[in-house]
Amino acid sequence: MTAEDAIFELRTYHVQPSALDSFAELAIRAAKAAKKHAELVGHWTTEPREVGRLVELWKFIDFHHRAAARARIAQQAVWKKFLLQGQPMLSSTESLILLPLPDWPFSPPAHSAFYELRDHRLHPGTTAQWLEAWRKGMSVREKFSRPVGVWQSDIGELNRMVSLWPYSSLQQRHDVRRAASKDPLWRDIVASLAPMMQRMEATILLPTEASGLQ
Repeated sequence: MTAEDAIFELRTYHVQPSALDSFAELAIRAAKAAKKHAELVGHWTTEPREVGRLVELWKFIDFHHRAAARARIAQQAVWKKFLLQGQPMLSSTESLILLPLPDWPFSPPAHSAFYELRDHRLHPGTTAQWLEAWRKGMSVREKFSRPVGVWQSDIGELNRMVSLWPYSSLQQRHDVRRAASKDPLWRDIVASLAPMMQRMEATILLPTEASGLQ
């Protein structure tokens, strides 16, 4: 198997805001134990915390590895406790299976204070066109900063493109994005991408102690 065969799973737990601290404590313990069977790339809470989300990004060698790992994790007592005690604290959960785009292989930074998860939800039938424009644009955008990885949804809600960006601070993010917005080539690409998107969302993520990315 090669890196291109890897799959990622993005799990988002929508937690009742008043229960986030308790839920995060349970989730951190469960995640630390589960890391024996799968690579936990990221384990984050959101900023601001009042958003009430806990986000996990898992990496598997392939779908066979995912099935075997999930079966082993399900037998762990700490995972069973997490499900039993954590479920009442949730309003909903979401799982997306993501396939990495070869042009931007997963490349974790040595350290980052926080991460930005950008979720682009495209109109059906526009993915190939969007990717072509994105590739052209990234030759410009990467002059200012590079993503940790870029993925396309494969199972779950389709027509979604997900990217993860590291920053040292919110101010650095602001400065980088402001500088990029002044580039006329990048502005043209952004304008060409916009009609193909239903909507997009940017979420600020802070690593927990269980996170692989710190």
